Amino acid sequence: MLIEEQLSSYLLGVDEISEVVGTNVFALRMPQLKELPAISFRIPKKEHTQDLDGTISHVDGELEIDIVGLSAKQVLDLAKIVRDSLDNQEAQLENVDNLVLISETQVFEPFPDGSDRAVYHVGLEFLLQYRDS
Repeated sequence: MLIEEQLSSYLLGVDEISEVVGTNVFALRMPQLKELPAISFRIPKKEHTQDLDGTISHVDGELEIDIVGLSAKQVLDLAKIVRDSLDNQEAQLENVDNLVLISETQVFEPFPDGSDRAVYHVGLEFLLQYRDS
């Protein structure tokens, strides 16, 4: 199973997450949605190395997760749930050796119509190390 499939299944399997986003968890990119909140994630860079005998490929990467919604409280609460669900939880994911939060960003994106409406965004970045099967 691809690491992206594992991450998607894991996030959707956390009741506190799926209760808020439903099935709005996406790998690589988030489609234009009519309903928020939603989560997207990607591993923009993967560095592969192999054991000396060449049988197991180890991958070092950074996992980037974007959480978007229409209220600050909603995305901050959801970010905490995602962060707590993933940080140091490598035992929950097959072949994952290390999963550690390294940074968090918060962005407010006002609608271009000049109204008070906005999209709130929290970005989480994790160090990710896993064995590629």
